[in-house]
Amino acid sequence: MAARINQQRGRRSPQTPRQTVVPHDAPPPKGGHLLCYCIEEYPLDHRSQNPGSKTLEWHQLSLSKLARFLVRQGIAIVEEIERVHLLSWLSELCMRTGAHGKRLAARSVNSYARSVRAFCNWLEARGYVSRSPAADVRMSKVGKPLIRIIEEAELKHLLKACASLDESGPQADCHAARNRAILWLLYDTGIRLAELCGLRLVDLDRKKRNDSGSWERQ
Repeated sequence: MAARINQQRGRRSPQTPRQTVVPHDAPPPKGGHLLCYCIEEYPLDHRSQNPGSKTLEWHQLSLSKLARFLVRQGIAIVEEIERVHLLSWLSELCMRTGAHGKRLAARSVNSYARSVRAFCNWLEARGYVSRSPAADVRMSKVGKPLIRIIEEAELKHLLKACASLDESGPQADCHAARNRAILWLLYDTGIRLAELCGLRLVDLDRKKRNDSGSWERQ
């Protein structure tokens, strides 16, 4: 009797068919490549080539924004990405406003476009798509920003400010001389701040001196 009851409990009514639960990370039925997986694989593939960490962070940021846009369009696999989707996303970026109510700069939109183009080219190189959907996407031309050069009068004011008003004595004179040397080096050579901080005594060679009297890096 108990066995019969257990057997009846194990049966399902024909009016309530068994439902198949598909996990969210299951592969798409058409055998395509999931967009989320490709976005995760892309920086891992580039990390093996030792790119800059800032570059990888930028790719992850831009591609995550692209993925959210594509998901809203109902696109889950990379084979479904078309040129019109990328153009729509870039157009949305151009119309988006930031926290201060200003629209995204054209240079920033161009950076997003370059990141997505690199990703789509990688999809084609990996064989995930037959042709890059960004192949016919043209990026807007953005002029190079003009670098403002400090005026001589401004440099003189900075040199005067190197001497601290709160210190006096030999140590204060050493600090002022150091600060002036830093300013002159930045002004004369145009090196980056990171390069300046990385300078060491071994980088200087008094024997390799040019006609103008400035020192050359080894």
